[in-house]
Amino acid sequence: MNRQRATCNHVNLGEIMKRAEKMPSTLRLKPQEQELLRKKNIEINKVLIGNDHSPISESELLHIALELTLRHIKAGKDGNIFLDL
Repeated sequence: MNRQRATCNHVNLGEIMKRAEKMPSTLRLKPQEQELLRKKNIEINKVLIGNDHSPISESELLHIALELTLRHIKAGKDGNIFLDL
């Protein structure tokens, strides 16, 4: 089991539920996140095109990443959020 940790401020369950009720259909990315996404999209598309597949958009890549990772996100007793792969 490989755990990759990302820190996150502790949020209480009530706040989480309120946020879930107001879930936006858009997601704002920080400039650093935008750049990481752009670079990863170029990397993925080079592989796809090199293997005779159609390239994907940045939004498609984000949808795939969310589908692949959300089920592996966990919260530790210490309040840290991590991927449990």
